[in-house]
Amino acid sequence: MKHLALFVLSLVLLLSACSPQATASPAPATEAPAATEAPTAAPTSPPANLQPVTVTDALGREVTLPAAPQRIVITGKALFMIADAAYLFPQAMDKIAGLGDAGQGSGNFIKLIDPNYAAKQTLAKDAGAEQVAALQPDLVILKSYLAESVGAPIEALGIPVVYIDFETPEQYARDLAILGKVFGDEARAAEVAAFYQNKMDAIAAAVKDAPKPRVLLLYYNEKDGNVSFNVPPMNWIQTQMVQLAGGEPVWADTTPPKAGLRSRWSRLPPGTPTRFSSSPTSNPRPKLSKG
Repeated sequence: MKHLALFVLSLVLLLSACSPQATASPAPATEAPAATEAPTAAPTSPPANLQPVTVTDALGREVTLPAAPQRIVITGKALFMIADAAYLFPQAMDKIAGLGDAGQGSGNFIKLIDPNYAAKQTLAKDAGAEQVAALQPDLVILKSYLAESVGAPIEALGIPVVYIDFETPEQYARDLAILGKVFGDEARAAEVAAFYQNKMDAIAAAVKDAPKPRVLLLYYNEKDGNVSFNVPPMNWIQTQMVQLAGGEPVWADTTPPKAGLRSRWSRLPPGTPTRFSSSPTSNPRPKLSKG
């Protein structure tokens, strides 16, 4: 029995030794992920206020600004005509950095409507290029008739100047469009121009078939104790307002197109007006106040 057990054990060991050994299969190679390129970012445009702005001004010049102006100065004689229109744009309060004398006889209207007025620089009526440059403007706006006397020295310092007028209804539409470019709000310019045009169309329709009254429009001036009465030149908006309202200016045949007539009462233009209107150009006038 002992010999049988040894025989069986020997047989088992022999069979296990002859059986093939299992070999470990190599793990399948994994491919490295293909390299992917980073997505190319789409080109982006600079913000609108950093893009160049090109304006064609009242003199027909193309003025290109490197970016939307942020420090605008309005100066020169009759600047209130520009300032009044500029403040129709909400951006004016922040972008106008300096003004000349904006008084209009009865007070400074701009001071009443601009909460930032105290922070703005005020220029003298006869401010020169150096005084304007000291405000570090990136744009100066002037009346076009000041191009040589005031504008040229400012431009010589490398400061861009845009010229506008606001003297006739046609110029109002053109110059509002210029300001729309300057302030980056062309929609507002179109809105204001349409408002004026609608009013003019309504007036023209109302007086189309009405008789034309003879009208005398005077503006009164007192200086150094001397009183004079003046009629506006034919190319001034006051004359055109009389005509657009259906009136006939009695001074039309006596006044050069671009010069007014200053006279004593006894030397007023001939003709019998059926309508009379006067406007003072110097104090005393009612003072403006907030209401």
